[in-house]
Amino acid sequence: MSGPEVSCREIHAIVTSDKPARERAELLAGRSELEECLNRGLETTLKARDWYNFEAYNGMAYRFPSPRYVAHLSSALDLREAHVQPGDVLLTLGRIRSSDSIPALERVLEWRPEWDEFDDIAFKALDALAGIDTDAAWRVIESVVDDERGRVRETANSLLASRR
Repeated sequence: MSGPEVSCREIHAIVTSDKPARERAELLAGRSELEECLNRGLETTLKARDWYNFEAYNGMAYRFPSPRYVAHLSSALDLREAHVQPGDVLLTLGRIRSSDSIPALERVLEWRPEWDEFDDIAFKALDALAGIDTDAAWRVIESVVDDERGRVRETANSLLASRR
């Protein structure tokens, strides 16, 4: 057996290994099937609710960003599953900077989990939206300029002021 299947198995072994993230990234760099295999890995770990390995794939998706990952990362956020690390997923979406993630980022801004007392996920969503830097992304930021959460409101207003 050769081709993408073998390559994805090799990549899976590296992504899910106990090696430090930097070392895993060095072993993955330059592989021709990397984007396809990371996309498959995000998909299969998400479907299997294999959160430990999903987090490993998300970490490598952060290091090797691609718009192909947006659908799986957005789906993970929408689950509101206790085992999904939304902050990490938002950092990856922020690195990818795809307008396809705007709807998911908007939903994150509306989400107010009780465990997020400092509105960390809202800040990461706002940062990702600012990085996307399209009119649609800025409209979502504008939508929270009067938010009841003071720090969210201040951050949105600050981002808009810096854009001008």
